[in-house]
Order: sequence, then structure tokens, then C-alpha cells
Amino acid sequence: VKIEDTVINPVIFSEARIDLVSGEQLREQIRVVLKPRSFFGNGITATSYIRFRRASSYTQVTYANVDSYDSSLGAYHLFMNRNDNGSLASTKVYSSRPNYNHGVVFGYAATDTNNFPPSAGNNGKIYGDYTSPGVYVDPARISADFKSAFPDMTPITGTTPYVFPGDTLVELGAGPALEKYKITGDLYIESGQTLRINGNVVLVVTDDVIIYGLLEVTEPNGRLVIYVKDDFYIRRNKPGLVNKSKIPERVIIYSTATYNGAGTFTLEGNADIYAAFYAPRMNVNLRKRNAGKLYGALVGRRVTFRGNYDFHYDEDLKKFAGDSPTYMVDDYQTLKPFEMVTLTL
Repeated sequence: VKIEDTVINPVIFSEARIDLVSGEQLREQIRVVLKPRSFFGNGITATSYIRFRRASSYTQVTYANVDSYDSSLGAYHLFMNRNDNGSLASTKVYSSRPNYNHGVVFGYAATDTNNFPPSAGNNGKIYGDYTSPGVYVDPARISADFKSAFPDMTPITGTTPYVFPGDTLVELGAGPALEKYKITGDLYIESGQTLRINGNVVLVVTDDVIIYGLLEVTEPNGRLVIYVKDDFYIRRNKPGLVNKSKIPERVIIYSTATYNGAGTFTLEGNADIYAAFYAPRMNVNLRKRNAGKLYGALVGRRVTFRGNYDFHYDEDLKKFAGDSPTYMVDDYQTLKPFEMVTLTL
């Protein structure tokens, strides 16, 4: 075996040889090209289920709206930057009360072969640009080949201990240089308090992240990665999480939980959220109160749209592989004799 370019796009050559009694040697060689794997190949991926559910009233009619855009082309725009790739993927995609709770998915939905096809509710839709008028669930947009395999996330090392102060305004980061901090216990941003990220900052939190005030990531250098062990909670009717750049890749939230159902991610708040969330063992609630939408991507265990909610998948996240990427096969080829490389035993 020979491996070339082990950093960006590894290329693996592997050879099998058989020496025959006659003295003839048989050789076969393959070349495998890898590429970094993104955790965010779908808009929302859930290892257990994706559910459309009521809000506060049991008989309230609700709609979860799902579509996609590409942040590399600019901000989301209903006419100039909106695509039909708002994908949902889980073992089961369904409405808990089909007469009341609906999903309007401008994109795709995938389940596995052990479940019924995805259901968006009686008045819901799964469709695309070329779906025929009057068709609510387009068979071309449905698949039953979903399989999930998401590794547990390990917190980054080399952090500096940090005690989060009670000041009204707390600022971290001062430019492109990476700063890594470890907060033992909760990161609790109180009502009226602001944590402002001005640079390239990583936070490792050993317990919960609770946002009653404002977590703000500024321009031009603000980037934030949070590793959180337990719950992540943005309180309703509060400013919440504000990414000034409106580029989801600049705010990444990783759960480091190691067992299923370890806790809950709840995204409420008044502000639009531009971020990507990786929490394959956590239950996730998407709630819309007075305002707020999610732009980016999400991996969870059980993902529930509670009431009316707008989700816009950023397709640019398909290229995001993080700082310590895993890899997937991009190309596989059996080489002809004149294409073979020299491998030594």
C-alpha cells in the first residue's frame, strides 16, 4: 500500500500479487481517491426521527418550512438565492398529528427501508422546482436508503482554563489567531449580558450552554466553535445567538455526549440563527416564538419541529469538514498495467 497527499485529498494505491508455480507473476492494483467528509451533507439529519409537532395548542395548525440556499453566493433570498435541496434524512420522517402539523419541504426526504415513506402531514408537501402542479409528495423526491453512522466528537485539546465573569459585556478573541478556552461547568449567559466573540475562538464547556442574554459573533474575524457536553439552550423571547457575518460555517456547535438521549438542544430566541449543529446523540427542539429562523445545518438524534418554524439549509456546508476531518471515497479505479505505480514489499 502507498499513500500520497495525506493532508488534503489522500490517494491510496494498493496492490495484490500472486507468484504462480510457472514463474509468472499476476498483479492487480487499485487507486482510491479520498476527500474530506462533511457531517452536513443533508440539511437536517436525525439518527432516530424527524417529527412535525404542535406548538402550545393541541389543535393549532402549524407549518415547518424547509428549503435551501448557498451562502457562498450571498444571503438567502426568496427569488435570487433559494434552492430545492432542503433535505431531511432520518429513519423516520412524520407528522405527529397529520391534520394539524405539516411540513413544507422544498427539497428531499429520506428514510430507511424499515419505515413507511416520509409523511409531511395531510396538507404538507415534499416537492421541487419541477414537481407537477397538484402533487403534494413527489415520489422523485423520496428515498428509502437512509443509513447513519456519526462518530462521537472529542473536545479539542490545548485549551486554557477560563472562568466566565459576570460582567455585562464579556469579549473574547482579537483577530485570526486561534484562542482555545475551557469552561468547567456551565456557560451561562444571563439576561442583559453579552458574550462577544471578536476573533477565532474555541470554547470547551464541560456542562451546559444556556443563553438568556446574547452570544454575538462579530465581523470581520469572528469565528466560534463550541464543544458542549450536556444541554444547549437558547431561551425564548431573548436575543440568543447572533452571527453578524450571516455565514453559518463561522459558528459550529459540537455535542460531546457519548450516549443516546444524553440531553437536549433547544433553539428558540428572537434572532435568526446562522450556524451548524452536530449533536447525533442529543434530542433537538426547533421552536419559533415571536421570530427566529435557522440558517445552516443540523445533525441530531430526535429532531422535533415544534410549531411554525423556518429552516434554510446552507448547501455550502457540504464542503465543511472541520479541523480534524474524516474521509470518504471520491473515486475508485482498477488500474491498467501501464497505469500502475511501483510499490515495494
